[in-house]
Amino acid sequence: MGFPRTILLSMSLSAILLASCQQHRTELSNASATIMPQAPVTEAVLQSQPSTEDVQNQREMLLVMLFQGLLVLDRQPSLALTADQAHVILPVVRRSIEEGSIDESERKDIIAALTEEQRAYLEEQSKQMKQRMAERRNRPREKLSQAERERIVNAFERKRKVERQIEAGVSDQVNSEVTIPEPRGMGGSVEQQLVELLVSRGR
Repeated sequence: MGFPRTILLSMSLSAILLASCQQHRTELSNASATIMPQAPVTEAVLQSQPSTEDVQNQREMLLVMLFQGLLVLDRQPSLALTADQAHVILPVVRRSIEEGSIDESERKDIIAALTEEQRAYLEEQSKQMKQRMAERRNRPREKLSQAERERIVNAFERKRKVERQIEAGVSDQVNSEVTIPEPRGMGGSVEQQLVELLVSRGR
């Protein structure tokens, strides 16, 4: 006995509607996958990516550390810089000062002008400095708040600004407008001290 024609027609329509619904759901799913937004960039992710300013500050600190190391090196009786070394190092130092930082090639040029004993002394100084910096970085984060970290960075930047102003001969004008702490002792910035040393040594 066959099915009534109306029942067969109803079953056919139901199958067509079901297939259409399934296709519609698939299209919606694909569309959602296509327009699904990417995960938002969180503040932690942004902080993990060093900014251009951070990189510049780091390179400036490396410059100060190297120049300061050369000044300390020159005070050692048997490691003082010679006139020939001063002639080689001075142009590199002046170029680095103009750029406000020092790159790897410039650092290598300075190191290449030193004797083995001078390099060993400078390397030992660098190791000690890096060790102290690592110890500070490894301190528990709760012991150094964000405000304290910002204060340290700002103090370094203010100090460097004053040193550059002194080198440019505008410290009197600045000090008449606002009171700024004196830069590190020994007369002027590290860069200025090193340039004066190399100029006098090269004569």
